[in-house]
Amino acid sequence: MPGEYATTADWVASAVARTVAAGTARVFCALSADSPVPEPGDRSSEGVADFAARRARVWQAVLFTERMTPDHIRSHEDDEGISQLRERTRRCRPA
Repeated sequence: MPGEYATTADWVASAVARTVAAGTARVFCALSADSPVPEPGDRSSEGVADFAARRARVWQAVLFTERMTPDHIRSHEDDEGISQLRERTRRCRPA
């Protein structure tokens, strides 16, 4: 927090003015069912908004977040598609 702000609340409250002055903003999307504050592993997309050009460039970081992937795999372990994917992966690994 820069020294020009008396409190963290002042610094956060000034974020809108700083963002408008910069003309850009970082954006991200996170999926987190168990917490209102996402962790880095919850991020699924990120990007930059350019206000002057009225556009945003956003890219998908991952299909599933780092925290969602193990749960998804566990819940689909009996699916035939997962079994086939595992078998293909085993065949592609060097011996």
